[in-house]
This record gives sequence, C-alpha cells and structure tokens, in this order.
Amino acid sequence: MSVKLNENHPDAQKYKAEWDAVNDAYLEAVSVEEEKFGEITQVNAHTFTKIIAPLRKKRNAKLNALMAKYSYLYEEVTE
Repeated sequence: MSVKLNENHPDAQKYKAEWDAVNDAYLEAVSVEEEKFGEITQVNAHTFTKIIAPLRKKRNAKLNALMAKYSYLYEEVTE
C-alpha cells in the first residue's frame, strides 16, 4: 500500500509545520553533538553514530506519533 499526503486539506500546513519543527529540533541537537564531538573522520564516525542514535530514535518516534495523529491527511494511492 502506498499513501500520499493530501496537500489540499486545511490541516496539511499545520502538519507540515509540526513535522518541520520536529526535524529542526533533531538537526539542532545533532549539530550540538557535532560541536562537542569535534571533527568526524572515517575512523571515529561509528562512535559518533552511536552518540546520535538515541536522538534519531526519539525523532522517529515523534514523527511516527505525528503521522498517526494526522493519519486522516493521507490517502491511498493505487498504481
């Protein structure tokens, strides 16, 4: 099953704004961690990935909850 966002629904812009806020908060948190971590190289990239994994998990949980909250905005697409 494939779905797409109904852009014409009155709540679509509110949903997109909330989605962007969650993503912006995540990107800001990752940026702070990058500053604390220092230069990311091929050697230490795995360690940095472990540091930001909980942030990514938290963001994904928030986005999944947001998608569930606004599930009525999605419509099925048949191919």
